[in-house]
Amino acid sequence: MNAAHEDLLQTATRRLVAEFQPEEIYLFGSHAWGTPDQAVT
Repeated sequence: MNAAHEDLLQTATRRLVAEFQPEEIYLFGSHAWGTPDQAVT
């Protein structure tokens, strides 16, 4: 995962935690395994 994707993931995670205080966050889909089907721009 490139730095831009990592930054976006960290930002999204921080926002989810701040808003909902979840016990856990799960990432589903091909990005979870590091092999996306298509590029995210």
